[in-house]
Amino acid sequence: MHKIKSLALLAVAALVIGCSSGSKDVEQASVNELYTKGTTSLQEGSYSEAIRYLKATTERFPGSVYQEQAMLDLIYANYKTQDYTQVLLMVDSFLHQFPQSPNQAYAVYMAGLTNAATGDNFIQDFFWN
Repeated sequence: MHKIKSLALLAVAALVIGCSSGSKDVEQASVNELYTKGTTSLQEGSYSEAIRYLKATTERFPGSVYQEQAMLDLIYANYKTQDYTQVLLMVDSFLHQFPQSPNQAYAVYMAGLTNAATGDNFIQDFFWN
């Protein structure tokens, strides 16, 4: 019984240390490191991990040279994780922060894909019901 308690305590300690080191990794990283880790995770298909790094990029370093592309990457990563509410919020934020961006069409396109995926549009209701 004592061995089981010891193993359980060891597992909890390892979990706490593992989780805290991950947050320190994000808290202490430079904007370049965060963005690089975010885009690498995105390319590898680790969308939740990409969201964590890219969100930190946009929140910790607003106005950085990575801000615009990090937001676009966040839109895509959230779409891939099917967090459609977050996609629409990010699109709205992007369009307000970057009104002159040549990437506005992509953001609007992603909003359209999101609306189509959720079926929240009258055209789909009209033709498919």
